[in-house]
Amino acid sequence: MKTIKVLSFAAIFALIAWLPAERFYWDMQVRRLCALDGGVKVYETVELPADQFDSSGRVHIRGDKILVGSGYTVRTQQHYYKKGDVPVGNNSSMLQFRVAIVRNSDGKILGESIVYQRAGGGFLDQLADAPSHFECPSIAESDEYAVMKRVFIATEKKE
Repeated sequence: MKTIKVLSFAAIFALIAWLPAERFYWDMQVRRLCALDGGVKVYETVELPADQFDSSGRVHIRGDKILVGSGYTVRTQQHYYKKGDVPVGNNSSMLQFRVAIVRNSDGKILGESIVYQRAGGGFLDQLADAPSHFECPSIAESDEYAVMKRVFIATEKKE
């Protein structure tokens, strides 16, 4: 009887120790890949008249078209390193978000942003409204607007 209790305790302990291990592994992968190529990179800037920007300083866009004579496009991609059904069970997902500003005339990438994200894999994710997640760098600092803000520069009118 004592052996069954010890084995039960050991099995429960092993399960509790193993469950967060997946989350920590994928967080480590997010950090490693982010250090390699994460963040915003600008390869070429474009000067535009100030009237091409809205009141918050963002370039006018509609869908994936940047409304600057339709000469530029926002291209987005997602690549899954691990695709899991995050809301169900203790499953996790890890992916790369890539946003690129492309000049349509020659296909050149003027700037891009790469963000890595892990979602799910937390021990109590099934009980939470939203699964745990970790991203690098922050999506708020690296979304399409962050790239456009660094690629497109407003010029003052010269009189």
